[in-house]
Amino acid sequence: MNLKQITIICALVCTLSVHLSNAQGDRLNIGDQAPPLLAYEWVKGEPMVEFKKGMPYVIELGATWCKPCAKAIPELTALAQKYKGKAEVIGVFVMEPNTEPLSVKKPKYVERVKQYVGKQGSKMEYNVAVDDPEKTIERTWLRAAGSVGVPKTFVIDKEGYIAWIGEGYNPELTDQLLQSMDDGSYKLNTFVKYDRDKKASETSYDRAQPLLVNGNGGDENDFDYRSLITKYKGDFKAPTTSHISSYGWAKTPNLAALQGTVQVVRTPIERLYYLAYGDTLRYHLYTRSMGTFKYPDTVANPHLKSSHGKYWHKSLLEIKDNKPFQYDINLKKADNLWNYSLKVPKEKATAKFLQEAMRRDLKTYFGYDVTVEKRLMPCWFLKASPQAVQKLKTKTPGAQLRYIEYEQGGGKTLNGEIADFIIQFTTTFGVGYTRNPIEAPFIDMTGITTEIDYDRTGDEVQSFKELNFEAARKSLERHGLYLEKGEKWMKVVIIRDPKNI
Repeated sequence: MNLKQITIICALVCTLSVHLSNAQGDRLNIGDQAPPLLAYEWVKGEPMVEFKKGMPYVIELGATWCKPCAKAIPELTALAQKYKGKAEVIGVFVMEPNTEPLSVKKPKYVERVKQYVGKQGSKMEYNVAVDDPEKTIERTWLRAAGSVGVPKTFVIDKEGYIAWIGEGYNPELTDQLLQSMDDGSYKLNTFVKYDRDKKASETSYDRAQPLLVNGNGGDENDFDYRSLITKYKGDFKAPTTSHISSYGWAKTPNLAALQGTVQVVRTPIERLYYLAYGDTLRYHLYTRSMGTFKYPDTVANPHLKSSHGKYWHKSLLEIKDNKPFQYDINLKKADNLWNYSLKVPKEKATAKFLQEAMRRDLKTYFGYDVTVEKRLMPCWFLKASPQAVQKLKTKTPGAQLRYIEYEQGGGKTLNGEIADFIIQFTTTFGVGYTRNPIEAPFIDMTGITTEIDYDRTGDEVQSFKELNFEAARKSLERHGLYLEKGEKWMKVVIIRDPKNI
């Protein structure tokens, strides 16, 4: 931004009382009286005791180690030559490394500055000073203006007020400022209002506080990527996710809003690891649609597939101390339960990316080593006798699914599927559906692919309502079906102690 642009922005400024004390606190601002320039030693040119009334000044704070400062040297020299007798240009070396005691009479850093200035020769044709070991100028000018680095430029007007404070050195703006002071068009009020408006629009930031919390450094939603782990305190409840999904398939607004997010509430550590390393498909089996009474088309909708029977339903612990993993199974207490939140840009929001990010977070915070291994795990195989295939085969292939209820209880299903038995046993006795589940998954091994007709007595229906597994299992015998305990290779998430402990 140049002087003309700033003047246009502030064209309607009324007269301000710039002689009052700083209204914005202790910070050094445009419009403030320039503080004394208490140099330790004048390295080049005439020493300045105080700012002379009627003479503008350009104060450039720099350092021998600063490359942008070195680049500004010939530009400052050109400015000093152009306004010779009309303005003073002063370079002050601050922030010079110094490990000597403050009492040393001839600090080495001062000699280093002298050598540096001497090498510049005619390139540096303006007055040069160096700060004292107590860093007085750095403190009363640079830090007071809210800066932590150099170069830093101050323009002082003919009345001794600060007309401009700039990060770096802007030769065009500085030249225009001095020109306006020379031709009488300069108005300090213009720059005071510009500075105050600019600072009023700036977002406050406290490096000692977390970024974006309570508006620190911006709005709470001003982030591209964020992850958060907190202990659950029992102060709120919310549904939690069963698997990591990208929600890239979502079409409804409420689900599409979940793209690129993972939100897990009141969850034990082992479950967090399972989400991060397990399948990105849900473990639960999908039941028939309420509208069509058909099972979901997992070819057209692959996200409706299930990891049931492919992944073991929870992490296995192989650790010495399992106390951090102990929690109330009914989630009524807050002990050892956690909340996890992750938000990434939508263009990166694949389930794989989300899991990888979550794995890094868990490793950083909890530190456990995790692998996914194939192991023989227990299961229940649903099998059929040779006679069952013919016995169950429907008499009306292709007809619509129907259910006929008996007056004495129970009923008959026509044009069903063998999956109906798997679904009913899973949703009645399986993990995630009941507080005391049969952990081993139910796997179809009947080989029956045709539509089937089957009935259930009132007692058989009651056995499911009463969660009587053995009675429900026995009810299969009338259909030539039976559940057999067995083992199946499944992927298992294994949590181990870190190798380096």
